[in-house]
Amino acid sequence: MELHRPFAQVNIGTSDLGIAETAGLTVTSANMTFPAGALATAFNFVDGTAGTSNAEAVTFTGSALPTDAFPVQPETYKYLAMAYVLTPVEQASQPKSVMHSVSLAVNGNVFNSYANIPVQGNYQTNIYGALLTNKENFNVTINPAFMGSYIKEQPVQTIDTPDPGKVLAALDKGGNFVLTGDFEALDLSGLSRSATTFFWVPKLIYGCGFCIV
Repeated sequence: MELHRPFAQVNIGTSDLGIAETAGLTVTSANMTFPAGALATAFNFVDGTAGTSNAEAVTFTGSALPTDAFPVQPETYKYLAMAYVLTPVEQASQPKSVMHSVSLAVNGNVFNSYANIPVQGNYQTNIYGALLTNKENFNVTINPAFMGSYIKEQPVQTIDTPDPGKVLAALDKGGNFVLTGDFEALDLSGLSRSATTFFWVPKLIYGCGFCIV
């Protein structure tokens, strides 16, 4: 099963933090504001649509600059602000939308606004340039948030006893288990489900040898 985040990630980065500080602007915090109607407030997991636009502007509270590596040329650009947002999707086949405005505040003061910003769930939108000293020139890119496969195979472990205690310990630990022996009478009703565990139970589940607990 391939899973996707419904949220879009919007990143703002700049290459001139040092130059701005020399000129008298030391940036200690930054935040973004999205105007009314730019965001969705509900997501439909069945059909992949998102609607019910925000009635008022949404501001992400200003905080210290993110220390993560900026997604584009991290040796040159450093984060000013980052936000995860739910964007409107009328049809799952056309998930991309365009924000008319994304505002940036620096040190608690409105600094600049960026127009026509493309956004999409599970994608990164990157706004970057020498934003502090050259407000009018900026770049915008949009790309998948995750690249490549992140599937991690779990080694198979064998449980050869119907002892509920051992099954409970395996369930709490999580992993990939093969249950062998006669398990028709095993009572699983009292077991915790705090971890995702995969069991192969040929004799316990009829018609389906694979179950997710």
